[in-house]
Amino acid sequence: MAGSLYASIRPRSVEDITVNGYRYRIPALPAAAWLDVMLSDVMITEMFTSLLAPVGHDEHPASQLEEAMLFGGMTDEQVRQLAHDIIDINAARPWYVARRLIDIAADEVWGDYIRGQIVLHRLDADAISLAAWLDAVYAILTTGLSADRRQQFDIQLSSPPAGEHMSPEARKRNLTALQSLGG
Repeated sequence: MAGSLYASIRPRSVEDITVNGYRYRIPALPAAAWLDVMLSDVMITEMFTSLLAPVGHDEHPASQLEEAMLFGGMTDEQVRQLAHDIIDINAARPWYVARRLIDIAADEVWGDYIRGQIVLHRLDADAISLAAWLDAVYAILTTGLSADRRQQFDIQLSSPPAGEHMSPEARKRNLTALQSLGG
């Protein structure tokens, strides 16, 4: 997760997504737009086609991408991997870490506290990147934790879900990067 400082400074676009020979990009979007998409109940195809912008072709790329996704141009695993890669870039952390932080912030128990802290700190999800918003949630959750408790939290947060494979080196990099967030 090297380079996460840049991702936290401002929203980033995702360039050169190529599917079935067509190039797409996802414009730089604030945290609020990503949260809307990631908290919705839409299918992955709808999620990403709603964010796409064409690069050098017609004005309606979503229908071409949906067709590729739904009718055999891409496998479900390729669609899922594309979604994870895009989230990784914009979240400046693995997709599952971003998903867990968002889920905690949306939780009925923890959510009120986290959202209250975000408001008290005057963080505007329409003005900051997804990575910055996630940095804030992480900082809120870990402020005041002892070193041991924070390490336990970091291990749980950065553990890949069942079926996800991560090399020991990547796991160590992610854990180190997570521990560097929020001070």
